[in-house]
Amino acid sequence: NIKSVLGLHDEINLLRKIRHPNVLQLYEIFESDNNIHLIIEHLNGKELFDQIKQRGQYQEQDAATILRCILNALVVLHSNNIVHRDLKPENLIFRDDNLNSLVIIDFGLSTIIKDNQPLYTRCGSPGYVAPEILNNLGYGCKADIFSLGVIMYILLTSKFVFNAKDYSDI
Repeated sequence: NIKSVLGLHDEINLLRKIRHPNVLQLYEIFESDNNIHLIIEHLNGKELFDQIKQRGQYQEQDAATILRCILNALVVLHSNNIVHRDLKPENLIFRDDNLNSLVIIDFGLSTIIKDNQPLYTRCGSPGYVAPEILNNLGYGCKADIFSLGVIMYILLTSKFVFNAKDYSDI
């Protein structure tokens, strides 16, 4: 599928641009006629989603540590005009057992904002998507900040902000 290959190449190019302790590190790429092999860092920790399920709500200080990791990574991404567009606990993995080791992964929906032009592609995960994306109003890096706010709510309450059974209700 040519669209999937182009999307993977976009993701690779984004990961090549960014070096930050809270962003998944891409080390090497090997391509053959039929395969693309990505050598990425090994993460020993769990997904934030699994940690929340296991632990329940976080104390404010621990939630602040986690949010600081995400914000530090977003500063670097956004200063390079990269918007992630799919921030959620499932795309945040700990490198190890340390709360400061949180890493943003899965840049499959990420893109570069060119010439400060708003984006209009509807994408992201239900319950984490900014209203401007759903309403086709045009968006930019601030859409990631909305998703971060949803993550903060979940960390502090261990509940979903938008609790519904289907996408249209959310």
